[in-house]
Amino acid sequence: MPNKWLIILLIMIGLCGCQQPFQNDNLQNFQSEGEAYLNQLGKKFPEDSADVLLHINGHPLDEVTVYLEKGQIYIPLTRILELMDFNIAEDDEHIRAGYTDIIYEVKKGSAEAISEGESINLSHEVATYDGQAYITTVALQELLGSEVRLNDQVLMVNMEQKDADLPKDEDLSEADDEDQEEVPALSSTKADAIIRTARRYIGTPYEFGAPSGSTRTFDCSSFTQYVFGVNGISLPRTSRQQAALRHTNRARYIPVSQLRKGDLVFFYWPGRYSSNRIVGHVGIYMGNGRMIHTTPNRGVHIVNAAASSYWRQTYLGAVRVSQ
Repeated sequence: MPNKWLIILLIMIGLCGCQQPFQNDNLQNFQSEGEAYLNQLGKKFPEDSADVLLHINGHPLDEVTVYLEKGQIYIPLTRILELMDFNIAEDDEHIRAGYTDIIYEVKKGSAEAISEGESINLSHEVATYDGQAYITTVALQELLGSEVRLNDQVLMVNMEQKDADLPKDEDLSEADDEDQEEVPALSSTKADAIIRTARRYIGTPYEFGAPSGSTRTFDCSSFTQYVFGVNGISLPRTSRQQAALRHTNRARYIPVSQLRKGDLVFFYWPGRYSSNRIVGHVGIYMGNGRMIHTTPNRGVHIVNAAASSYWRQTYLGAVRVSQ
């Protein structure tokens, strides 16, 4: 049975959080009082645990075991990410999560983390109990950039990922490869070189979180990053960062009617909690409605995206990167 004093503490914390999102000061005050009370009872950490029900965006999912240690509530990180429908890559040092490329990364035993391509320092280190990684509610909120609350034995996570700020209402079947002058494209020579490089790796296996620069395996954005890099154009590591280049002087958004060879094309990745406005996948446009990209089930391959109901439905927009 869960420790009854920890249950009482969770209820106390819940009463604080019912009317407002978790605030760091309130959380620390209530947890510090709870820790002092447990200390009076001679309890030891992290032996004080309780099972709570996880809700994500209002959907009840499964029970998870939480621990109290040093005034903080620790929750199992890998299990939480799995229940959010993320792909997970975990080794002895790191946990990486995302869709077809990495969105979040944490270092075990450390406060170092990466969220949406940005390096951050969490308020608390990622701890390990019984071989599992645990993160505090405060640190999880910082990592996800989303509200995390604990109310009356219910752990609530409200996902609020960044909108792609791409039209999404365009139809890839309307792609027109005839020359137009509105937005200068890569030179034909450069675009052909990019496509040749990409073709060289057809059949290379997909690996979520593949290392940058590796040609043994790719995920979607490590593939585009490598292919463009070989041809003298640097790209950031993730599909979301690559899409965000349109806000710099290095790239710009391209209407579907002006797509050309070498443009980056972006899609959302359907999932239970992912929005259809969130960049989750990237490929390289080859002309005539086709793109070359990598996916979990096929590795690097060419697809006629303009003729595919799936890719037409999930298409978000395109970005043209300058040299």
